Amino acid sequence: MKFIASLSATALLPLSRDVYYTLPDTALKQGGQPFFIPDKGHPCAIVACLAVRVCRQGRAIGERFAHRYYDGVACATHFVLQGLLSSCRREGLPWDEAVGFDGAVCLGRFVPVDEHLAAFSTEIKIQTQNDNVKTLRTSVHKDTLHRFIADASTHFTFHQGDVLLLASDVFAKSVDVEQDSHVCGTLNNDTLLSFNIK
Repeated sequence: MKFIASLSATALLPLSRDVYYTLPDTALKQGGQPFFIPDKGHPCAIVACLAVRVCRQGRAIGERFAHRYYDGVACATHFVLQGLLSSCRREGLPWDEAVGFDGAVCLGRFVPVDEHLAAFSTEIKIQTQNDNVKTLRTSVHKDTLHRFIADASTHFTFHQGDVLLLASDVFAKSVDVEQDSHVCGTLNNDTLLSFNIK
């Protein structure tokens, strides 16, 4: 199992096209266990994602067939070590350790795909120990998801159990995390994810 994620071309990340990258299976935080901010993880940011579960093997998948290759969706969070990421990018170094460290991805419970839905909306709420609440939202239209599948599958072979991560923007739409916070995630208003940050 692997994670396939993307960075979109934005004003903060002036790319000529979207960039796809993979995360190892060790990036998955197990169950409802708390997320521990890494020692060198300041600042550490949380990004709201839509997670999509791949259900069959495929490569170079046509966009009109993309719906056949996933069977579940969930809300997810991706933790990014922003300081380390900026440093690696500035020095032209690989940034795996900033985005793919152990426990960097927290997945909510997968639910079956509703064929009648045109879009998936995730909302991540982070409640700090001072009872301040920060909210991150991501909305992904099915057409966007199918384009992602078609494009990403030209670079990577999909295998059953792989997880696709779609986020708005790792750089622009993220929130720095604090210790002793609680995270709650919903998908189309259904709560699927809950854990603490230590």
